[in-house]
Amino acid sequence: MTAIAFRHMTRAQVVSVAALAALAALLTRLALLDHGPSSELFHPHGYCYLWQPGLVAAHVISDALIGLSYIAISGTLIFLVWRARRLLPFSWIFVSFGVFIVACGVTHLMEVWTLWTPLFWLAADGKIVTAVASVATALVLPPLLPKILDVIHRAQVSEQRRVDLERAHALFGSLDDGAGGDQGQP
Repeated sequence: MTAIAFRHMTRAQVVSVAALAALAALLTRLALLDHGPSSELFHPHGYCYLWQPGLVAAHVISDALIGLSYIAISGTLIFLVWRARRLLPFSWIFVSFGVFIVACGVTHLMEVWTLWTPLFWLAADGKIVTAVASVATALVLPPLLPKILDVIHRAQVSEQRRVDLERAHALFGSLDDGAGGDQGQP
């Protein structure tokens, strides 16, 4: 980002960018621990499963399907928000859900990876990101409920008004037909 872009950011946006940068630095530092001297003591999770093919396969297949499904769901949410970005109220909450769901998917994919490669600090990074996204989404959603319910109520009222207007139009249209239909003609 340039200095010009920073001038147009609010204080909350600058703090958010700084917090994300600090989190990225922390996560990078943690991931680097996978390559330190103590990491040689770790063994892949497959050892915990005694490398039993059925058990390993059950974990690989289920975690891979869950992880890929979470990513597909997030992709669908991103597509929805992109296509309806001007019409969709609270579109940012869908983005929050998308980040949360992708992070959940990454933790499952890391479970598959750590069956063979003991990158447990990197796996912890994924769980930290998931925790941050989960807590953030959990905190911002409840205050939105009254606003969301209000939007739903307004939509119901609007739909009822549309139905009433169509009925009135049909009623007046039938009155015009009953009167000979030449109303307003010279």
